[in-house]
Amino acid sequence: MGAECIGLWPGGPLGKQTEAQAIEHLAESFREVWQFAGELSLTASFEIEPPFVFRTEDHIRQILAKVPGARTNLDFSHFDMFSGGRGRIAEVVKRVG
Repeated sequence: MGAECIGLWPGGPLGKQTEAQAIEHLAESFREVWQFAGELSLTASFEIEPPFVFRTEDHIRQILAKVPGARTNLDFSHFDMFSGGRGRIAEVVKRVG
């Protein structure tokens, strides 16, 4: 299709799994996505959003730690919410990397 980038948004309910199990399942899927993206010379990134199950700075860190080469989209309004809506987005960016 000629794309250079693909974005992923992990939404949906937990169902019968725990949050930790869901992170593991997501990471397993994302590892495959990042492998395929690399094979196709695509830049892949994910974004979590406040209404999703995964919606915290800690969730971003866990996903990044479990998926080699993963990247996350920087949505300023969401990062602001992760830091309590104080307008200190740079602090979250520094912590997440």
